This record gives sequence, structure tokens and C-alpha cells, in this order.
Amino acid sequence: MKDFLPSPIERYIVKYCVNVGNGHGRVKNEESTLKGLKALLSEPMVDMSVSFAQYMSLDQDAKFVKKSAPGYWLAAQFRGGVRRRDHQLFRSMIVLDLDYVKVAQLDYIRMGFAEINQYYWIMHTTRAHCPKKPRVRVIIPCDRQIDATETNAITRLISMQLAEDPDEAIELPDLVSFRFNQAMFKPSVSRGQEYWIEDNADGSVLDVDAFLAENDGWDDYTLLPYQEAEKQRGVVDPNRKMEHPHEKPGLLGAWCRTYDIEETISEFLSDVYVPGTSETEVRYTYAAGSGSNGSVVYDDGLFLQSKHGTDPAEGLHNSFDLVRLHMFGHLDDKVRSDTSPGNLPSFKAMTDFARKDENVMLDLQASAAPDDDWDDDVDDGLDEPRAARKTAATAPATKSGDLSVDDLLGDPPGDDDAPRNIDDEFDDEPEDPDQDEESEPEVKWQSLLVLDKQLLFEKSLHNCATIVKNSKRVAPHIALNDLDVGPYLRGKFRFPKANISQAAVLNKTDGRRMTDNDTAALMCALAAPKKMGGYATQFTRQDIELSLLQAAEQNRYNPFLDKVNSVEWDGVLRLATFFHDWFGAADNPYHAELGTIWFVAGIARQHEPGHRFDLVPILGGKQGGGKSGAIEELGLGYGGALSGDYGDTQKMTESTKGKTVLEVPELKGMSKGEIEDVKAYFTSPKDTIRLAYRRNEEDFFRRCVYMGTTNQAHYLKDEENRRFCPVLTDTSRDNKIDFPNFIPAILQFWAEAQHIYFEMREAQPHGVLPLEFISKEKQAQGLCPLVQRILV
Repeated sequence: MKDFLPSPIERYIVKYCVNVGNGHGRVKNEESTLKGLKALLSEPMVDMSVSFAQYMSLDQDAKFVKKSAPGYWLAAQFRGGVRRRDHQLFRSMIVLDLDYVKVAQLDYIRMGFAEINQYYWIMHTTRAHCPKKPRVRVIIPCDRQIDATETNAITRLISMQLAEDPDEAIELPDLVSFRFNQAMFKPSVSRGQEYWIEDNADGSVLDVDAFLAENDGWDDYTLLPYQEAEKQRGVVDPNRKMEHPHEKPGLLGAWCRTYDIEETISEFLSDVYVPGTSETEVRYTYAAGSGSNGSVVYDDGLFLQSKHGTDPAEGLHNSFDLVRLHMFGHLDDKVRSDTSPGNLPSFKAMTDFARKDENVMLDLQASAAPDDDWDDDVDDGLDEPRAARKTAATAPATKSGDLSVDDLLGDPPGDDDAPRNIDDEFDDEPEDPDQDEESEPEVKWQSLLVLDKQLLFEKSLHNCATIVKNSKRVAPHIALNDLDVGPYLRGKFRFPKANISQAAVLNKTDGRRMTDNDTAALMCALAAPKKMGGYATQFTRQDIELSLLQAAEQNRYNPFLDKVNSVEWDGVLRLATFFHDWFGAADNPYHAELGTIWFVAGIARQHEPGHRFDLVPILGGKQGGGKSGAIEELGLGYGGALSGDYGDTQKMTESTKGKTVLEVPELKGMSKGEIEDVKAYFTSPKDTIRLAYRRNEEDFFRRCVYMGTTNQAHYLKDEENRRFCPVLTDTSRDNKIDFPNFIPAILQFWAEAQHIYFEMREAQPHGVLPLEFISKEKQAQGLCPLVQRILV
């Protein structure tokens, strides 16, 4: 019984997918053991309608129908069941179609002499196989998932192990074997045709990392082995390398980035080129010509090489030139031969045509902006941490200057080196899947920028605000401080190459106020050239300032709440005994309620500025005990003293900006009229003023709470005494507040208060919270003895 158990390698799990339905665009992800995969490929579909000889005599279209009947599979898996290159997740196996292997070469592999036999493989014959002209497929599982670059490198390098002579070995696989997204038909045979399948059980699963480590430079495409046919295809001049169409400047590059060859033909030239019948390459037939399949798509849609002698676009062309020659080439019939390329009527007409294309202009707008990533190799300041460096592959450099003739007109016709036709496969671009599977592409914010007629950025407030509000170099570092109600920097602007100078932001939590120099630095940065991260646009100072206000508004923060939220309440009740524990006040309901509602009000006014609360605890007691210092510390760095001029709203408001806890000055020597101003001030939830640097009046809702200190009793001139809540302390020079323990506990005071606030808001989602004494009796019970003692 033990002899029939599968070997460990046969139990190895591999992931792949199979087609769904009759089209080529839908797949279902599967996984099985290698034994299961071998079983899947062991029973070919038998086509009784034709013999092998009859099958081989069929034209390519008829052969395609026959061998596609059983469906297909891929050594890969896809997101959402959509077989598109941008949905492919990984490859799990290397698949080699040996369509050019000779009998002796195949025997060399099967008999174990080839170096490739160190790896486990499954080998089976394909539809065009016969004993004298073998065609087989070799499947090599990998020990991990591999990406497109790794797939290409491993496939080419492992092909060198198929024969003793590497130059001979690289020519054995079919070119489609090097495709990341290549599909394989499930096995089928004609009537009476030979079919066999076997595996190399003595080999091991391919160790991807070890294999790549043995091949230094595997990720450099120029160092990989290529077949002779690949070296020749598309070559115009061996001393000249084609520039990447996507890197061409202006509308030409934007067009090529927006539309590849296949999209261009489908969208604009569907009556000029009709799809060809090749199964191994993307080919088209020039409709007005006499031949067929004479136009080949190269480099994943970057170029079309037309070999039709009557085609106006004969030769190798990018998508821009392809449209230009077919739609506007006739405009050049009567121009002088020495006309510069940029002045050709066809080029002018094509650029006008491209300018009217919304998709092209969106790409051009986005690409005209600098990359939003940066190499942050410059310190922000002495006390700022260096940001993590971001590494990225650099794109090939392109020459600057005027457009060349080749840039504008494309390349001249090349040699007629048609790549060889290869059976047994089909185009790696599937039929369009259901569109509802596709997610909407994300629109880049750069596409919102407006260009002028010279394709430069307009010097407009719209462009300035769009950049400042969206660029990762600016937007994350400017914010509106809710306490100060003004724009703050939480980090320096990220233009390390623009040579701008800014003061360091020493505390990222608090930030620092924006300065005139920060505005100047941003103006200089945006005016810098693109290679320095700028936009080569001189915006006005007013545009910069207005844009910064907008950017700050969308990125508000509250440094006080940030500190409170940095801790969790530990569950210990402290507020009810706050005045008793730290100031020596009596332990009674009055002090318990006052301490609790004062802290909760402080939190409520951060979440709901202007929330109604008009109680002011007044700490009475001897001098020197640290009462004022304690009030300052309760502000978590945002404490201060209230201006004493209650009749000057402007001055009072300025003194509350950026503060959470304010000490009320001594309330002594005030007339009855003055005390009415004091009462009105603490009752009001907001102040309406025009700040010195603003044009309009604004409402500033209170975000702070108040607490006072006194050695006098005469401040109690409010007959009802509802607002001022005396707290008699026993602090003095000889009995100071325990600051070493008081300060560490402050965050827990506020954390408890926020916990209570959230519970109150959950119970009462709307309206004013009852931040007042539960009963006037409790207030009076605590108040009357205190008043008596203070007045003694």
C-alpha cells in the first residue's frame, strides 16, 4: 500500500487558473498538487473529426478553433477573475513550449543529460507533435510566486540548460514562452495522434532565490539571452536605439502614454487596420493593401511595424505618428522637402487634434508637474528626524532641446525581418472582460492643473491652490491649528533640491506659526524648475497666501486633543477628588461636582467650540502654594493668563487664542458696572472680532475654560454668585502642591474627562450638555461655609 502513496514532490501545491466560458478574458483561480496538475494534463481531448495529417493541412484560423476547443490554463492567478496583465497577481511555474526541438535534442533532455534535469518538470506533447517532428511543453514549478521581471529572466536563463550548447538551447523554446501572461491550451489530439506525458521525479522544485543568485545581473534586460529572431525584429539601425515614446516631450509623449497601438487602432484607425490571424503575436492587416498580417505590434503596444508597401505608415511608428500619417499625412504632399518637421502641416494638424482630446490633455497636465515623491536626503533641521529615504529606479535620461525629425515623424522603414510564426498559442491580450469588473481609474490631482497655449502652467490662483492643497511636498505640512485659529507648519516644505531656507519645526505635535519667510520659501520652491521639484511658475504672493489658507483649512488639527488622545484613561476616578487631593479642599459633593464638570467642560469645548459653560473655580488660599503654576500646567502647554480688560473684546480674544486653560486675574476693586462686563464675558460662548491680518469679522467660539486664584473675598460681588465658585485650599509656601506627582497625572485628568464627555454625548447626541451643578442645594451646601470662612 505504501508504494502507491504520492511522493513529497507530487504533493507540492501549485497555483494556476483555468478559463471560464468560451472567451479568453475570464478565468477561475485553482490550486492542486503537482500530481493533480499532471492528472489534469494526462487525458487529452480526442478530436475524431480530423486525422493528424488533415489537421496540419488546415489554415491557421481552423487550427486555432480545433486546439482551443478544450479550453486553456495559465501558470498564474488573476485578481477578480479577469485575465489582463494589470490584473495578474503572479506566476507560479515556468512553462517552455519546445516547438523547435529535434528528436536528438529531446532525447538528450528525456534521458537525463540536460542540466535542466536538476529540476522537477512535467513534459507532454502538444497538438502539432509527431514523432519525427516533436513538439512538447515543459512545466517547471517554482518554490515561490514570481513577478514579470523574474519570470522573463528565469525563463530565458533556464532555457540555456535545455542543450549542451547554450546558443543551441536558447533557440528551442517558442517565443511565447517568455510572456508573463501566456496561456496554454489544454491538451488535445487528432484522431490516431500520439500523445504522452511524463515527469522528472528525480528533480527538485526550482528554488527561485538560489537560481537568481547564481545569475548575477538577471534583472538587467541587456544581459539576458535572446533568440536570433528577437535580436533582429524591429531593428532599423544597429547603431541607433529607439527612444521610448512615453518619454517624448509635449503632446507627442502624452498621446503615446494615453493610447498604445492597439487602443489607437481601435479608437481612430479601425477602418485602416483589421485584426490579423496570428496566434503568437498581435498582428494587423492594412485594409487597403493586397497582403495580410503585415503589421506587427512590438514592445507591448509601443510601436507598430508595417511591412505593407502601400501603407503610408510603412515602417516602425509610435501611436502618435501612426494617426498623424493616416489622418493628416496628405497635408504634406505639397510642402518643400526642406520644411522643418515642426512646421509640417501634418504635425500641426495632429497636435491640434491631440490638444482636443480630453484624455491626452489630462495626461499632459499630470506629467507636466514634478514627481510628488522626493529623495529626502536633506535634514529638516537640527531637531527634526530625518525622513525615511525613498528609493526608486531612475528612468533613462532623455536629451533636451528641440524635437528631432525622428521624434516628429517616427522612424524610417526597417528591414523586412518578419518574426517566425509559432503555432500552439494565442494572443496574450484576451477579449474584453465585463466592464463592471473594472474599477474606475484614480484621477491624478495633477490633471486638474490648467496649461496655457505654450503648454506651460497658467499663473492662476486655481493652479496655485490645486498644487498647495494636493502636493505631498506641501499639503501634509500645512495645517490649521484649531486652538490658535491660524495656519501652522507641522513640517518643512519638501523641496530638497530647490535650495529654500526655513526655520525648523521642533515640535511636530504643536507645529509652529507660519511666517512670512515660509510664504517666501514656498514661492521660490514653486518657481523652481521641474527637475528641482518645482513648477517653473511664478505665482503671486497673494495667490500663495490664499492657497495656504485653503490648504490649512482642509488639514485641521487640535494639539491639545492630540496629547489627550495619546493616552488611554486607566479607569481610576480622579476628577471627583481633584480639589481635595491636590489642593487640600474639603471632600464634599460641591467640590466633587465642580471638579468633574470643569474638566468635562474643557473637553467639550475642544470637540464643540462655544459649548455653554460659565463656571469659574476660584482657588482661595495663602500665597506661594503654587496655585497659579498648577493652572498653567493643566493647559498641557496651552495655558495662560486672561487679559484683565473685560471691556476690550479684541484684546480679550487675542489673549485666548491658542489657549485651553486660562487663569482669571484677581477680581478685586471692580465696580458694579465692571462686574456686569465680567459676568457677560464668561456667559458668552463666542467673540466676534476682525483679526489684524484678516479682512472680515469672524466668530471665535470659546475653546478654553477658566480658573482663578485670590487671597481676597471681595470678588464675590455677583449677588447670585453663580459663575464664580470658591474653592478654599490649604496651600501655602510651607504646603506647596506636589508638582512631581501632579504633572504626570494631568493627562489622566483629561482622559477621564473625555471618557465622561463621550458617555454623555452617547446618552444625549444633540443639544447642550448639562455642565452645571446637579442641584443648587448641593452648590449652596458647599458654597456657604466657604464664603463664611473666606469672609472671616
